[in-house]
Amino acid sequence: MLKSPPHERDHAFAATLAEERREGDRGFPLKRDVAVFVDELLGILFGQLSEGAAGTADELQARLTLAVRDLRHLVAPLVEPGEADRIVDAFAATMPAIHDRLQQDAQAIVEGDPAAESLDEVIAAYPGFLAIAIHRIAHELCGLGVRILPRLLAEVAHTRTGIDIHPGATIGRSFCIDHGTGIVIGETAVIGNDVKLYQGV
Repeated sequence: MLKSPPHERDHAFAATLAEERREGDRGFPLKRDVAVFVDELLGILFGQLSEGAAGTADELQARLTLAVRDLRHLVAPLVEPGEADRIVDAFAATMPAIHDRLQQDAQAIVEGDPAAESLDEVIAAYPGFLAIAIHRIAHELCGLGVRILPRLLAEVAHTRTGIDIHPGATIGRSFCIDHGTGIVIGETAVIGNDVKLYQGV
């Protein structure tokens, strides 16, 4: 039995991969782009997570406009044509509420962890806060019907913190994660208000 030369086999394999790409989704968001987006958004919401902690209202508005543009690019390939603008506008309208929720979460961690010295420390350095912050964003996008992107956001948080929260999980106000390594919160989980969750749960 004659075998094909290696270069012919390689080309046949490359052709198969190319066909799979033609049949699949185009413009699929990359995890690194998702990570850049969420870092910028959290940097806008919290000066402790931004290189330019100080900023005028005009400067922050300009950054927010760019972040919304980046979100539109991430969402557009994942939804029906014309839906991206509606979804992104709806998400942008929830930003004040998300910020308020995260302020409450950070305060709950300060009050729930005797080792926490300040709100600034919690926001800047606590993996539990980072995981909650990314979850609040992912959950909102999940509720708006965006597919895949919320899971990519959850994976960014999981990779960085060891905390695995499905974007479909419902989490109430003032949520405190203490340490957090090994926590898994599934899609059907419903967590009420003023809950403290320990590592390994």
